[in-house]
Amino acid sequence: MMILSMMLGYRPRQQCLAHSARWILLLFLLALSSGTGRAAQSEKGVLVELNFAYTNAGGEVTLPVNFFDGSDRKINEVSTEISFESRWLEFVDAMLIEAVGGAEAQVSSEVLEGDNPGESKVKVSVRSDQPFPNADLFSLIFRASEDGEPESTVNIRIKATALTQQGVLVEEVKTRDGEVIFAEGPLPQFGCFFYMH
Repeated sequence: MMILSMMLGYRPRQQCLAHSARWILLLFLLALSSGTGRAAQSEKGVLVELNFAYTNAGGEVTLPVNFFDGSDRKINEVSTEISFESRWLEFVDAMLIEAVGGAEAQVSSEVLEGDNPGESKVKVSVRSDQPFPNADLFSLIFRASEDGEPESTVNIRIKATALTQQGVLVEEVKTRDGEVIFAEGPLPQFGCFFYMH
């Protein structure tokens, strides 16, 4: 019976739990090496970073903007300038992330003239009565061009400034650029790796 069960892919409960524990450890290590985990590597400075997102030609894509402050300066205002190629992306909106919106934050966006031909630029500012948590602040929403070629990448560049609750300008805010990737076929789906017995 045990041999038959093994042939059919059945795992005893203890083995399944050990397998799940390995997946949890792996995902935890991956989280440390990306997102806020990457931000933690910025010593004690302030980091405002983009990540990456997939889209299909003609679709909408959401790109989160992450904030990290390792110095606990109580920053409650961040202003960003985001630039990208207007041939491939069109800015739609900037939306607060729920965790920040709960702190009575406000977000504003303004489309600016790009520095170079074919470049679009957007200024997005977020302000709150409370210091920002180390988390995503807001999401950028773009509409992708119908002419986007599968597996092509659009670079999204970001500059940022920050102010403390006392109105002090924080110097040397570090930033990390992001990218939008045109997918070939259906967008990648991130499902759950675990199942219950």
